[in-house]
Amino acid sequence: MEPISSTDNPQVKLARSLHEPSGRRKHAAFLVEGLRLVEAAAAAATPQQVFHSVTFGATDGRERALLRQLAGSGVGMRPVTDRVLQHVSDTVTPQGIVAVMPLPVRAAMEHRAASAESRAVGLELILDGVGDPGNVGTLLRSAVAAGVARTFCAPGTVDVYGPKVVRAGAGAHFQMSLFTGAQANWSAIHDSIPAGAGVYLAHARGSRPYWEVNWTRPSVLIVGSEAHGASDAARQFATATVTIPMAGDMESLNAAVAASIILFEALRQRSLALI
Repeated sequence: MEPISSTDNPQVKLARSLHEPSGRRKHAAFLVEGLRLVEAAAAAATPQQVFHSVTFGATDGRERALLRQLAGSGVGMRPVTDRVLQHVSDTVTPQGIVAVMPLPVRAAMEHRAASAESRAVGLELILDGVGDPGNVGTLLRSAVAAGVARTFCAPGTVDVYGPKVVRAGAGAHFQMSLFTGAQANWSAIHDSIPAGAGVYLAHARGSRPYWEVNWTRPSVLIVGSEAHGASDAARQFATATVTIPMAGDMESLNAAVAASIILFEALRQRSLALI
């Protein structure tokens, strides 16, 4: 098949528009780049479109296997010139393949409708105005590793389907339910969190150390903005504040680092409870 060589190609223009939040909203889709991320994405949902370099899969068996898998799923695949791939890609050095993925709105709604019993001992995360894409991607990655099933991206949080967040998430987007927009305003969050769950706001001057919390019961961790701290809505929703005691004279930790420490304490407690 002749590679696409024009950036004016309608499919290429659509993919390029997904660099911006407005394009992602309009087309209900987002971009995934690179072998590992496209593998993870294709395992979770069927891509709408895949672009790849002419040389992708030429010498690498894993790349060839991915192309065969995608072709077998009926995915529209087009080779493109290096110039077009650079145009579609969000990275300085494209990794040879870019997929257009549907936003998983339906999956999130189905997860919300799950029975209360299935969430009886859930661990959930709320991102409250976290604005740095790298931090948000890292938070999602840690959340999946620690067993978080649902993450709510409250107002003010960076678009979690932006290319930088997707890359930093390293596949986390395809392993949990993510709630954004109207599904993650504070009213929707209130309605979604199980009654009786402990809701803990991470705070540099929290009322108690994070390890004193009983994370084996239904629990929610709120992580606030690095620049502005927690919103009033987050403070009102939280049932308690938790802190990470530090030996050195530091005002606070990076949001992703702090949340990871707390989430893995929750995992530690939950793992011991199963022994």
